[in-house]
Amino acid sequence: MKQILSLVSAVLIFAVGCTTFNLQETLKETAVIAPNQAITVLPQGPSSDDMDFAECVSRTVQRTSPSLRFISTQEFRDALFPWFEPGTAPDTTEELALLLNKPLVDERIASLGVRYVIRVGGATIQQPLEGPFFCGGGYGGGGCFGYLAANRESHISATIWDLEEADSPGTVDVEASGTIVVPAFILPFFVTPAMTETYACSVMGERLAGFISGEKRGDDDPIVSLPGLATSD
Repeated sequence: MKQILSLVSAVLIFAVGCTTFNLQETLKETAVIAPNQAITVLPQGPSSDDMDFAECVSRTVQRTSPSLRFISTQEFRDALFPWFEPGTAPDTTEELALLLNKPLVDERIASLGVRYVIRVGGATIQQPLEGPFFCGGGYGGGGCFGYLAANRESHISATIWDLEEADSPGTVDVEASGTIVVPAFILPFFVTPAMTETYACSVMGERLAGFISGEKRGDDDPIVSLPGLATSD
């Protein structure tokens, strides 16, 4: 039994085939941001998924466009407390405009120099692993054969707020999907997992970076160059 368990624990999870993504956006032509202006990324809600995706998108945007000036989520929320905390932040452009009419809010935003706020939310759903999978053994040895597979899907949405115009230039939605397979062989081997969160975050981060920095992406331009990534209409 110990031999069987050790063989099972040696099986590794990896993604086969290509990960596909869908991108939908309502962005205007380009953003307008001055060198002394900054952006900040906020999670849409208090869930761990929202916070993880917001952090990932923030890192990707900074890596893609290092010339952009960033204000961290914590610094922005501390300066604007309690107006941009989860549960109290505005949800619509009408609520945003009312909030920006408050002299104290306008003064604190001006002191930070924040022009754009990007609100990011998302989630990942993975179906249960299913498939023909068998482990067995005896006095002569043992092993595992077959495979388990599951579909995995990550979705990220981002809403951009222009604090100077008290309006939203648009939204971006990215959905990445793929298949995770657990193969079973007698001897273990090593592979690198391809996770849908990574692909979705890369697509979203690069698209937002291009928009904020004023680099309009053409319809034929690649969004990201990651191995195994393909678009899906």
